[in-house]
Amino acid sequence: MQIPVRSAWVIGAFAMLFNVSAHGTGPGLDDLIASVLRNGRDGQLPPHLSLVLGLGSGDAPLQVKQAVLREGSEVRVFNVSVADHKNIVILRTNEQKHSTKAYLVTTNGKLRKAVSYEAGGEPHMTEKAAAGGAAADEIKFWTTLNQPRAPGP
Repeated sequence: MQIPVRSAWVIGAFAMLFNVSAHGTGPGLDDLIASVLRNGRDGQLPPHLSLVLGLGSGDAPLQVKQAVLREGSEVRVFNVSVADHKNIVILRTNEQKHSTKAYLVTTNGKLRKAVSYEAGGEPHMTEKAAAGGAAADEIKFWTTLNQPRAPGP
């Protein structure tokens, strides 16, 4: 799955995430979710992924707001469902390998479902126990970006 990303958006995403809140983050992912809903770009999750995650019927894409960060061939996407802000999907895509891992999490960062797939292939559910560490790493990545930075020297 290829995700188009513009350099300006990546720069904007960093600025948005680093400056999201003057009073720090609250419990869970609440501040990050609010920031993505306010400042994120409009996007869509593919119908087949929405179906497998239990977020749609598979007939239409799921409308989301998203923050996108690219590092080489690795693309990370934090998605918040427009219809239900409690549905958070974190994607990690390796464009070289054409593979994606998707994590459906709660607003408190608890893993609900995990899926992996390769471009053109069928999605495969991943056991929570097997995906828990990787999902926790993704949540830590996004919440760390969300932390206000102390002024430099």
